[in-house]
Amino acid sequence: SPQLGAVRAPKQLRVAVVALLVSVAGFALAFNAFFGATPRTRSGASGAVGNGLISIAHGLDQDIVLVDHTTGDVTTLVERNGEEPNTNNLAMSWSPDGSMLAFTDVRADGLDGLFVLGLFVLDLATRDILDLSADLNHAADPTWSSDGRRIAFGGADGEHGYEIYVTASDGTSRIQVTNYPDDGVSGAHMPAWSPDGERIAFGFDLYDAATKTESHGIGIVGASGGNAVTITDGPDEAPAWSPDGTTVAFVRRNVDGTSSLRIVTADGRKEHLLSR
Repeated sequence: SPQLGAVRAPKQLRVAVVALLVSVAGFALAFNAFFGATPRTRSGASGAVGNGLISIAHGLDQDIVLVDHTTGDVTTLVERNGEEPNTNNLAMSWSPDGSMLAFTDVRADGLDGLFVLGLFVLDLATRDILDLSADLNHAADPTWSSDGRRIAFGGADGEHGYEIYVTASDGTSRIQVTNYPDDGVSGAHMPAWSPDGERIAFGFDLYDAATKTESHGIGIVGASGGNAVTITDGPDEAPAWSPDGTTVAFVRRNVDGTSSLRIVTADGRKEHLLSR
């Protein structure tokens, strides 16, 4: 994994890398890499930070528990169904003010017994849970806009391949913002909001039927949709914006099985290796 503690990078770059580490490896790794210590948690994975609290996926079902990082006290927030087949790691993401938690879970209304992953939002104060993924067959990787009003996520509706969607946090006004061919390979995933809320970076896969080849990379699309712009060409994923919106950090999966951390300008013109 990247040894980021030795990198001398500008402040805006360091912040982007922290966000990337949290999205890829969880809060504990990011905390350890940049502050030299591990937060007090009892168990779990896929940590997320919000309002001074830490949420953790705990146990076989990946139940969501809330951890007080000063005392280690644990409170169960959501009992999930992560032990269902093919769930992998269920996702979660705090709203910017820490009042709401977006998360994925196995839906109770899977069609004909098929595996369906839904997107939900938990209001931390009331413990009310809102379903944001009605009529979708799959939802993953929720991420909040900086104003906390919108959520971007990857999803599939049965008529299209895997695309990026944007919805209001109350579940209204859901739109599809990418449009890749529905060929069983092409699609978009792992969205990341730009700091100004105007653009979304994401990873994509694309199949060329004429040459029977696949391509991959990081793309950027407007938050209201439109033509996506490709800014990298490679097996890339997990984009994270710098605070000023000029650069995007991402992970490249190397052919030898290792991963490298890279930075690219938002116009795709300049890319460089940050850490192996």
